[in-house]
Amino acid sequence: MRPLASAEVADAAVRYIAGRQCRDGGFCFYRTAELEEPNLADTWFALSGLRWLGAPVPRADAVVRWLEGFDAQALHDEVLHHWVRSLQGLQSGWRPDAGTLARIAGLAQPAPEDGPGLSRTLGVLLGRVSLQAAFGLTRPQPALVQALLDHRREGAWGEPVANLQDTAAALRVLALLGVREVHAQTRQFVDARQSSALGFDNTATARYSRVDILCAGVDACALLEVPLQHAHKVREITLGAQRGDGAFADVPGALPDLQSHQSALRLLAALAQADARGVPAWLAP
Repeated sequence: MRPLASAEVADAAVRYIAGRQCRDGGFCFYRTAELEEPNLADTWFALSGLRWLGAPVPRADAVVRWLEGFDAQALHDEVLHHWVRSLQGLQSGWRPDAGTLARIAGLAQPAPEDGPGLSRTLGVLLGRVSLQAAFGLTRPQPALVQALLDHRREGAWGEPVANLQDTAAALRVLALLGVREVHAQTRQFVDARQSSALGFDNTATARYSRVDILCAGVDACALLEVPLQHAHKVREITLGAQRGDGAFADVPGALPDLQSHQSALRLLAALAQADARGVPAWLAP
């Protein structure tokens, strides 16, 4: 695999993650010498970032001990994802106990609804389906698949207007459910969002860029096998969002956190693994 960035960029990114680690092993993006509040979300994002970098986890045994201090049954569904996936990534072959596996298999999958709640629903679906897929617990869900497809308008998803982020989110969920249909209108919508100036535009009229929008465009192109037209610009904007301390923000000059950091690293890894056609790699979250 080609390196996702120069050694200087990658080393700085690793140092930023290591600097967010607390004494007990967990991670906190706003950690300081006086304040440590390790949490499961930041720990999952930190471990994911190290995975995309191919870097070892600092004090991995301490991270495992910290994670094992949680009661899985007391965790909220969304937080359960971070706990389970973190332990899975740290310990080869690890699986949760039978009760936790049963809970994961039985996670309710909310149906998408019209209106501003669509983005939130797609985010919940992605977290739950990806958790089930990590342990081979996904099952055919024709009603959910059809509901997702029914919310597509002229090939794309989005409220109040079709946008790249909601479209990519829907495509990610469908892919994890085993549906990789190639719809001509969806391909056309995604291809039309490619921009020589910004890498990708989120909508037909939007003219701004953020790393999360670039991530959506790269994922959509990967899942639909659409070659990137402006991979250099996508990479340039993403690298421009890295601060002097090694952290990647969502836009240049903004405050970073571990979520924006790992998203940028995942994007760079997908670009580094693009095929000969220029189609980026699909890296399941």
